[in-house]
Amino acid sequence: MSELAFNRIILQKNVRILSYVVLLLLVLNLLQAIVLIKFSRKPVLLVRENQTGSIEMLNFDNYRITEAVVENFVRWISNEYLSFGPESLPAQIESIKHFLSVESKESILKSYDKHKKSIESGVFFQFTLKEMEITKKSNPYQIDVSGAMSILDKNGRYKQNERTYVFDVLQVKPTFENPYGLKVISITEKIENEGGEL
Repeated sequence: MSELAFNRIILQKNVRILSYVVLLLLVLNLLQAIVLIKFSRKPVLLVRENQTGSIEMLNFDNYRITEAVVENFVRWISNEYLSFGPESLPAQIESIKHFLSVESKESILKSYDKHKKSIESGVFFQFTLKEMEITKKSNPYQIDVSGAMSILDKNGRYKQNERTYVFDVLQVKPTFENPYGLKVISITEKIENEGGEL
């Protein structure tokens, strides 16, 4: 057997061994990627401040939506949705866009366009939540939110009045963008007159 044929046999054997090694490494890398994806996505935790001022985790009860989850979700959305200044509004709406339905986003944008000149001139809105009541405890949930709306204009004039808003919140399938599985489908102001509600 010539030396050339002998070298060719050794080369083929080495190529076969290297092919198996490369295939084994590809399989190991694929398994590692699957394990990393599966175990690196930790569940989202909802926390709240209790009466003593300490932070506690809300109990999901196997991801069942509880009243505490709905109340804290609405508290957060009302703070982002109803309190804003000329510079903060676009970023605030962007930060909660996955938790608003199309109608809710359009509603705030229409309201913004309607009052654009006054908002851009330096008017600040601050809603301070005082009371919250879940009036419908099934999907979609309905929550009455009462509080004081403070308005401060660029000239330093301050105005405050009591307002009540009705939040309709729909439980949806949780996603990566919306891990809470809750979406605001409408926010309407409840207007009361002397004879009762309108």
